[in-house]
Amino acid sequence: MVLARFTRTFQTRNRLRLLPRLVDPGATSFGSVSDMASAMRRAAAAHDEHEKRIGEKDANWPDWYAVYMTAEASGAKLPE
Repeated sequence: MVLARFTRTFQTRNRLRLLPRLVDPGATSFGSVSDMASAMRRAAAAHDEHEKRIGEKDANWPDWYAVYMTAEASGAKLPE
């Protein structure tokens, strides 16, 4: 259920614009809830660094997390 909701959320709006042709968002999956939680923790740590670089809170953090997690899972270049 969580994974299905994550996949639907990722496929909406402009995610494909951020990762053009690098990854099939429908193919991104996690083996367990624990794996997904770990990916979210890594994304949170990376996002903290991102906010420090941009000098403000990122109201669009869910989209940033989705892009980061998908890029990490596919081996694509991670967002900064």
